[in-house]
Amino acid sequence: MEMADPLAGFDLYVQAQAPQEQPGEPWQQGQALVKCTAVWCGPCKRIAPMFLAYAARNEVSCFEVDVDADAAFSARFNVRLLPTFLLLQDGVEVDRVEGADWEKVQAMLSLWPRRDHA
Repeated sequence: MEMADPLAGFDLYVQAQAPQEQPGEPWQQGQALVKCTAVWCGPCKRIAPMFLAYAARNEVSCFEVDVDADAAFSARFNVRLLPTFLLLQDGVEVDRVEGADWEKVQAMLSLWPRRDHA
């Protein structure tokens, strides 16, 4: 019996939300949380449900970028470890967490002022 892929809907979200290295992209406006990942990255896949749950319940814009598909983005932000979570304000890095440690991501997010409180 074949098991359903728990991340089946994830690719659709990524395709619809993936940032690109072009002026005026949504991740360059306001606050954004960007998860840098790759299709071959096991830790990225394991943390994906937590990232998606956060994205679904928060007002902060969340995006995912595949570093293999968008080398310019990963070079711009010097992404060297996967996953890397970037906090951006108007396209400028404010903070980051490297590695699949959701507790560290949550701690970073808890210190970050929300749009409605800024």
